[in-house]
Amino acid sequence: RLSGGSMARALELVGNEVFWEERRLAREYCRLLGTGDLWESLDVATALGKSNNPGQMLDLMELWLRDLLVWQLSQSATLLINYDYAEEIAGQQYAPEKLKKALSELHLTRRRLRQNANKKLALEVMALKISRELPVAREVTG
Repeated sequence: RLSGGSMARALELVGNEVFWEERRLAREYCRLLGTGDLWESLDVATALGKSNNPGQMLDLMELWLRDLLVWQLSQSATLLINYDYAEEIAGQQYAPEKLKKALSELHLTRRRLRQNANKKLALEVMALKISRELPVAREVTG
């Protein structure tokens, strides 16, 4: 599913240790942003800025947040891209509207970076805005 249906991409990903480490980091960055801690958020922005491919990291973070949203709306593991983490995803409660805001901020940041915005500033703003949304999103009760 991570290959987007491309067999060539799937084969490329199988042996790509860098990709799997970036995927793990993207999950961890989303978790850290979910704490709502200012310093953790700025640390995430700094780490993203130092990444060899911040665009790919944002893509992977988007896939994680997308799966959290899909789960909240459908409760269906078959719709998840990160299906190997279905149990972890199912254990998290988020308000769909807050996840949508976080996803919008990721999209906006990606666009800003493509338009040659100041990378450090764009990533810091994104991290702070998402960290403001996600902890509030956790207040959902079942």
